[in-house]
Amino acid sequence: MTTLVPVTEADLPLLWQMQKEAFTPLLEKYRDYDTSPACVTLDEMKIKFRRPEMLGCWFILEDGEKVGSFYVKSSDPVRKGVPRFFLSNVFVLPAYQNRGIARRGIRLMEKDFPPGDWLLYTIEQEPGNCHLYEKLGYRRNSTRMEVNERMTLIGYEKTIT
Repeated sequence: MTTLVPVTEADLPLLWQMQKEAFTPLLEKYRDYDTSPACVTLDEMKIKFRRPEMLGCWFILEDGEKVGSFYVKSSDPVRKGVPRFFLSNVFVLPAYQNRGIARRGIRLMEKDFPPGDWLLYTIEQEPGNCHLYEKLGYRRNSTRMEVNERMTLIGYEKTIT
């Protein structure tokens, strides 16, 4: 069973280790040393965690075991009175990938937020990531950021009413 539990500041060393484990294969593949979550230091993670736009960070638990995580931030500007949220750093540890855990975790999180617009970025060259977000109802938008010759980030969005 998939559940979510909020990450506390005391949990950040564990989250940092999990994030490095989950994102290192992508770092090695795309060599994106400036943007990869695998390159974030624990001190940088603590600063990010305390920023005012950070609405929360959650562990994804599968049968009570912490196997993944994601952040939700507020995203400006609010359009027509509708809040905008930004989903980031979604990961599931390699040993637990391709089991639907991220999908179930994101669905649980979306139910706990008010109606609004959701935004995220993912790696265009990772069809599994794109498939995950499309299966969750996110639509690709026009945002496209070339990180390097190997990797491009693309934007997705979704409105939840």
